[in-house]
Amino acid sequence: MGGSVNGDIFENVKPGDVAFVRPDVSPEFAQPEVSIALAGPWSFYDEFRRAHGLTLWHPQPPEIALQAGTSLIVPLWLRNETAAAREITLTADLPAGWKLTSGTGKVVVAAKQVAAARVEIDLPALEETAHGKQESREVTVRGESNGQSVGIVKLRVELRKRALPE
Repeated sequence: MGGSVNGDIFENVKPGDVAFVRPDVSPEFAQPEVSIALAGPWSFYDEFRRAHGLTLWHPQPPEIALQAGTSLIVPLWLRNETAAAREITLTADLPAGWKLTSGTGKVVVAAKQVAAARVEIDLPALEETAHGKQESREVTVRGESNGQSVGIVKLRVELRKRALPE
């Protein structure tokens, strides 16, 4: 609308409609034909930022804070853009004392499809460091198909005495 630094807050505002102008949409990142990616709120906000042309900072790797002694669910998208079904093997690297309860192993994704998967992990009780501060830990989920890596998903997890459920 313009206006001067010392002018009235409504300076140059005129009655009538203001035309909507859609922001430029960032192009999607090129992905391999077979891939895994973090799903859930993390993928939602990545897509939201891209669709609205937002360049907001976000942590890498993505992170979450959870209550100790509860469960962590790592949601995944498994993509297969090939012309044939593909088997993707999921494995997880966890910090000591964390227990994998389900979600790893082989998953068959049909041709030209995206499948949802989830890795479930039981979290240990809270452990304080020598300085009295809980440190973040990292969970890594790896995908492999036909003997080749199809992606690595990392998630930083901070255990707390109290936190909202996932």
